[in-house]
Amino acid sequence: TNEAAFIHSKSRWYKEWFNLKFGQRHQLFQAHSLSRKVMTLTGRLSAYRTQIVVKESFIRQVENDIITDPMHGKFRFLMGDDKSTWFYLLKHGWDMLYIPDALCVSLESRDGRFWELSRSLPYRWFGNTLRNNSRALKLGPRKTGWYIWYAILEQRLIMWTSLVGVTSALILSIVYSWWYILFFVVWVIMVRLVQLFVIALFGHPVDWRMVPLLLYSQWIGALVKIKAFYNLADQNWSKNGSALQRNDHQRVHINSPIVKWMPKIAMFSTATLFVTILLITHGALKLPPLEAIKNFLASAGNDSMSLHATMLKAKHSLEVIDLSKRGIRPGDKDVAEKINAVIEKLDPGKVVELYLPAGLYTLRHPIRISRDRLILRGAGKGKTVLRAFVKRPHHAVIEVGGKRLHRLGYLKRNLFHNQTRLFASFSKPPTPFLLIRQPNDPLFLQALGTKRWHRRYPYLRQEIVEILDYEPLLSKVYTKRPILTDFSAGKAEVFALEMTQKVTLRDFTLIQVNAKRNIRAVRHVYRNLAPDLEVDAIDLHYAAHCSVENVEILQSGSHPVSLDYAYDMKLKGLTIDGSWNKGKKGNGYVRFARTFYSLFTDSTVKNIRHITIQWSSAGNRLSHLVSGVDINFHGGFAHDNRVDHIRFVIPAEHKWKAFTFCPPDAHWAPPDGKNLIDQKTITVITPPKPLLKGLTL
Repeated sequence: TNEAAFIHSKSRWYKEWFNLKFGQRHQLFQAHSLSRKVMTLTGRLSAYRTQIVVKESFIRQVENDIITDPMHGKFRFLMGDDKSTWFYLLKHGWDMLYIPDALCVSLESRDGRFWELSRSLPYRWFGNTLRNNSRALKLGPRKTGWYIWYAILEQRLIMWTSLVGVTSALILSIVYSWWYILFFVVWVIMVRLVQLFVIALFGHPVDWRMVPLLLYSQWIGALVKIKAFYNLADQNWSKNGSALQRNDHQRVHINSPIVKWMPKIAMFSTATLFVTILLITHGALKLPPLEAIKNFLASAGNDSMSLHATMLKAKHSLEVIDLSKRGIRPGDKDVAEKINAVIEKLDPGKVVELYLPAGLYTLRHPIRISRDRLILRGAGKGKTVLRAFVKRPHHAVIEVGGKRLHRLGYLKRNLFHNQTRLFASFSKPPTPFLLIRQPNDPLFLQALGTKRWHRRYPYLRQEIVEILDYEPLLSKVYTKRPILTDFSAGKAEVFALEMTQKVTLRDFTLIQVNAKRNIRAVRHVYRNLAPDLEVDAIDLHYAAHCSVENVEILQSGSHPVSLDYAYDMKLKGLTIDGSWNKGKKGNGYVRFARTFYSLFTDSTVKNIRHITIQWSSAGNRLSHLVSGVDINFHGGFAHDNRVDHIRFVIPAEHKWKAFTFCPPDAHWAPPDGKNLIDQKTITVITPPKPLLKGLTL
């Protein structure tokens, strides 16, 4: 029957807590009764058919209810006659009804601290409920009915689901912003007010104290239920000064010394798993990519293999090919096509090193690399020398790169600086690297401060991101590194990329030959003197995790090194000297364009036009360089780049000072964003002028 409480207690909180309990009970029992079952035959007034209570099996169920649990062994159900009778009726298929119009007033006289009573009583109630749970579930939905069977199953789940909201809000507030906890507080108050309104409609008293009591009952009640679930054999009941507690001899012990610790171990493990899942769900904890996990499991699959043996196996998976044994020798008319043929036949699943022994090699065509995990290595600077006679319409002497693929879709939410996840609707599964770009608009250009350059294209807001994880159901992508550019939902496009990865060029010299001129004669001539040789020495485009190390680049046709649509590149130990074309329209640069999170370090540069950072490049670092040319922030919204530990030795003939910046009224590009130049680590040395014409230092 329906129930109300008359409570003799000094604590108003305790009284309202009991009123709230009976109000919620009234709602739930009416819903359960529609399926001709209730969840427990509890209350001060319950009626049973005589033909049930006189049965010997019913009497024995109530007097000696024994429960067997794999963790706690066999123990007697001490205090739960309303649960024992309920299970008997459920098992034998009886209907159970709740009568909301019959009101029973229970007289409660219990004083004590609210905090203690509100935990001890639910611990007994929840414990009795959960002791019945497993055996009731085993009856199956055919015996109980689907709705009640689900309600029984939910008793196991609700102790965890009740904590999802508050735990998630705390995680998001700690990791991202305190606004999450504020929003959560407002939301739960609104929901609880609606719940109290429904309780009032059913005729039970409500009070403002019930708003915090609802939250208290949900969260503290969930913790109490978790403790009860993992300590089913722990039974105690106290009322009016009397007490009843289970003694150890009432349980059949499992013969193992660890058994007494199992409840705590199980409870702690499950709680840890619960928190870990929420941390992963909200991006506060990142799992390694699935591919990395598969590789690790594969490498660890052989139990007999030691860690050292595993490392040796990984090291020796590198296949080294001496190109001299493939018919590629110094003095050949053109080795480029032969090298390309070798690359074409390589196993794409292997890491391969192509070794060029010492000697002078002629290139009349570009070397093209579009496969991953390839090393092109010489014997060292000045030992392995590549003499290039490559001309237009070829683009570069050594080309490394992939390509842009189809458009996947648009961003579903705004994306901001330093975020590591994005939401986008994709037409197809995303590739490991994505390109995000957004057309220019007047508001953005105005904020950038441009005075002359007002174009919709080329895109200034562009960025390449590497995917760490992807949740297709949520259209959520986790990025390996923070986003450096702000993008707008619905306007920013997302493209799939086929990036060439983990290519290394090292230990050789590359010279571009011009038979008509002497490189010394054009050292400080900033014009395009050989248009047919406007060919870059090394070009890396749509490439990621690649490196150029210990390479000497002399008298390049145009750019000694050009990075465009590149991600996480490393240029280290380079010696760069001279370019045949250093005129306008972009020639003679060490060029960073649409390049992200890349490094240029431990290198020497001279006798070219600029070291240039331009067109959307972000997150790059130029460090520990000796430069005879300026570092030019050439425009196009390059931002968040860092320059430090640079030693400038710029001759008087060079037309630009150490740093050059795109002015707001430039016609070739709009200004850049914010970049960091660590002036404390910058040194500018002015070399003396030559005493005689033609004499150099």
